[in-house]
This record gives sequence, structure tokens and C-alpha cells, in this order.
Amino acid sequence: MAKTLTQLRALGKYCAYGPEYDATAQDGLELSPARLLFIAFFFLAILPSLGWGLAASWGGAMVGVELYLRSVLKRQIVAGTRTIRLCRIIGSLAASAGWVGVAAACWVNPDHNMRLAALSVWTGMFLYAQASCSKCPAHFILTGVPPVLAVIV
Repeated sequence: MAKTLTQLRALGKYCAYGPEYDATAQDGLELSPARLLFIAFFFLAILPSLGWGLAASWGGAMVGVELYLRSVLKRQIVAGTRTIRLCRIIGSLAASAGWVGVAAACWVNPDHNMRLAALSVWTGMFLYAQASCSKCPAHFILTGVPPVLAVIV
């Protein structure tokens, strides 16, 4: 057991706090406009069922997180320090929490059609994590586990 934990820690440091993780920053920055566009489309889709208050709160928070991630990614491209890497991980976790949260709000909504939206979001999150985190397994765990846990719970 101790050997396995040591190996996991070594893998985490290698992937999350090394140049391999910094190399993925450019890809993340290039995907930012697509993520912002998807946030806008999803905001319009959930607006009738969830109402202005919840939809606007979620949309504003997600745009804020995305803008934060853009600034962090730009800094990581220039010089990837441990602090910048940690800031990116925090931003990624915040974005994942935002998506899991809005999908949960869709799931508990009385409109049963919103359950399909929730499942679509959770599936999309997992597929996004699988496709965009292939260079860094530790980041895949951080962004891929929350939607899986949401479906299980």
C-alpha cells in the first residue's frame, strides 16, 4: 500500500507540477473561446426552466472562472511556476464545480426534460476531460471524477 501511494504521489508531481502540465496550457487557452460560447448557449437553454436568478448567477460565475483561467493559462505559457500551476488547478476545479452544480440544478428541476440536459452536461464533462487531459493523468482525475461522482450520487 505504501509503495502504491508513493507511486501515485510521484505521478502526481510529474504530471501536475511539471513541464508536461505547462505544455498543455496553450491547448487550454485555444479552447477558451469554445468554452465561453458553450457557456452562453447553455445559459440560453436553461434560462426558461431555471429562471433568471439561477441562470444569471451560474452564467456570471462561469464566465468569471473562464476569464480567470485565461489569465492563468497566459501566465503559465510564459513561465510555469508552482503557484501558477496551483492556480490553474483551482480554476479547473471551480469550473468543474460550476458545471456539476448547474447539472444538479437541472436534475432536481420539476421539468423532467432537464434531466436529459443534466446527463448531457455530466457526459460532456467526462468526455472533455478524457479528450483534453490525455497528456496529464492527474488533471484528468481532477476534471473527470466530479461528473462521475455526480452521476453515482
